[in-house]
Amino acid sequence: MSLAVRRMEAMSSHASEEALCELGHDHDLVNQVLEVTAEDDGETERGKRLMARASYVFNADQVDRFEAPPLPETKDPAQILDKAEAFITATGADIHHGGNRTFYRFPQSGGGDFIQMPGRERFMGTETSTATESYYGTLLHELTHYAVRRIMP
Repeated sequence: MSLAVRRMEAMSSHASEEALCELGHDHDLVNQVLEVTAEDDGETERGKRLMARASYVFNADQVDRFEAPPLPETKDPAQILDKAEAFITATGADIHHGGNRTFYRFPQSGGGDFIQMPGRERFMGTETSTATESYYGTLLHELTHYAVRRIMP
């Protein structure tokens, strides 16, 4: 979850000192707006144009006095697939669960050689995939980064 500065102000929250030093992430938003123009002859011309706006966006973890809304109840929680688990275990990858980020930590980046995954309960189904497919799809994607480090060092 990320928050723009105006939304934080409306909630009486603010970015932490550390986050302000990093200045958050510049986020561009392009909206389509309706433009109405009055012509000299009294006619009105209507049209649409694009309007770009930039703002700094901070991760919710960087915002003081902000409490994230509870996760919606998962109607279809991610299931454990024994064959997939056996394959993943056979890779020997060190997999950590927790938090809200997914990434592979390269050994050269410092801090270890592992895959970070949110807990299974954080994965939800969509119109195109189940929570189980989302979880394993994400984990297998991170495993490709892990494998590349072993195949092409």
